[in-house]
Amino acid sequence: MNLAAVQALSKSMLIVALGSVNSWYSVAYLLADVTLYLGIKVLRNDFTYHMPIYGVVGFILHFMVRVVAKLITDFTATIHFRHPRELGGLYFSINSFSPLIGMVLLLTLTKEGAFKETTRKHLQDATMFLGVSLFTLAGLFFLLINKEYR
Repeated sequence: MNLAAVQALSKSMLIVALGSVNSWYSVAYLLADVTLYLGIKVLRNDFTYHMPIYGVVGFILHFMVRVVAKLITDFTATIHFRHPRELGGLYFSINSFSPLIGMVLLLTLTKEGAFKETTRKHLQDATMFLGVSLFTLAGLFFLLINKEYR
């Protein structure tokens, strides 16, 4: 539960921080994230495994289901959506840590006046806290799960 909260909070914090610099940055981030996910689904040839519906209607339904499932999973960190057929494992781990990497890059690459100095300090502190929390909770998760699941 705590791991899910840290993941959702870090993703939300990155989107808000990107939006405070330029609202299109948030949109671009979300579009890139979903496009990467859908691209991997197509490359793995499992874009349509939920529903055996084909043609234009099938494509639209599969697209909507995949995008909604991705967004729900990203902002709730529901582990149930991350079984192997839903890009579990490595992709889920990368997706968990990518918002923190994005925050570090955002804070490093933005101009001095992009954030007020107190806001920048709060974002740095929050990023550090969330990073330490995420590494600690992920480490505990892998330490405490059944050995056959590792």
